[in-house]
Amino acid sequence: MISSLVLICFFQVIITAARQYESSLPSEQRIRTAVARPRVSVSESPLERVADEENATLERVDVGLLYAKVLKPYQVASHRFIGDYGKLVIPFTFKKEVRNINPFSPSLKERTKRIAKELASMPNTLPLNASNSIFVCVDEGRCDIIKVLISGPDDTPYQNGLFEFDVFFPNTYPFSPPKCAFLTTGTGNVRFNPNLYSDGKICLSILGTWEGRPEEKWNPYCSLLQVLISIQGLIFVKEPYFNEPGFEKYQGTEKGEDYSRRYNMQIEHATLSYAIRDQLRNGPDHFKDVIHRHFWLKRKAVIEQAQRWLAEMRKDFAESEKNAKRKDSINFETIYQPQQQERTIQALIDELNALPCPVDHLKTYEEDGAAKVLEAPPEV
Repeated sequence: MISSLVLICFFQVIITAARQYESSLPSEQRIRTAVARPRVSVSESPLERVADEENATLERVDVGLLYAKVLKPYQVASHRFIGDYGKLVIPFTFKKEVRNINPFSPSLKERTKRIAKELASMPNTLPLNASNSIFVCVDEGRCDIIKVLISGPDDTPYQNGLFEFDVFFPNTYPFSPPKCAFLTTGTGNVRFNPNLYSDGKICLSILGTWEGRPEEKWNPYCSLLQVLISIQGLIFVKEPYFNEPGFEKYQGTEKGEDYSRRYNMQIEHATLSYAIRDQLRNGPDHFKDVIHRHFWLKRKAVIEQAQRWLAEMRKDFAESEKNAKRKDSINFETIYQPQQQERTIQALIDELNALPCPVDHLKTYEEDGAAKVLEAPPEV
């Protein structure tokens, strides 16, 4: 034990003496410790590399945060749908039902209370993020007349699109489901999904428009929120081709994957044309604030989406020209009109690039980074 202590003290004396000697030498004669440093390319300085990484992270993270902050005030809003003399001043699928029901009737008091309670909870329960959101607009005087806007989820052929629905609560609500109609159909020319018809019909078990298991059907404990979440989660899916009854047998097969890919190409083009371009140009007034802010914040993602579709279309068209006599067929064909479609998509890209900022303070996001906006955003 004593010898060990002596050795320790001896080494400490040696180390101290060595340090004192080294400190007395000129700096160029001192021993330097080798430190491994990452190589930096001539074309990229460390500052530039860090800036690029930070910008990419800001864009990915802050767009999501900014989206929720900017659009939160508009998620559940009201608008004047009923004008003088109780007449609708907007197009509405269930106008006949609106005329036939007096919402202020004492017999419908419980119905009105139930609807109001559901609407009051929606600001805290509806999804709101850059990847998928739901917006609700109710008439100023009647809570049973509702417009809904659902954004297409990421990683689906519906991504970034905005899809509109009409909703009306029958006088038997909540013992029967709300009536729902799909509006984004390209004036009746597009069927976006096997469950969404071009005439606006929605096939869904919870709405009673499709057979399903007992637990999937409507009951008085269900709500409009469940209906909207079901539409977004069960219809706006990654591979809608397999929603068609009987087509699930192709799932997991090479033929099925090819069919699904081609179907998605068709749906994504319809999304770009009708759920994005048409919404930008002719979106309804009651959702104009949502539409403008949504597409301004997501314009870069939409442009990338449009460019990817164009590249895929050119590739697919070239292959189809080589294999014009393919024997296999399905109940749809992706119709390519390259020149016309390129003009349409390029026009959309140009519109997005020229889209003005909806409110002045959002320009800070472009100029100084989203962090400043997120710290203290002015009132929108």
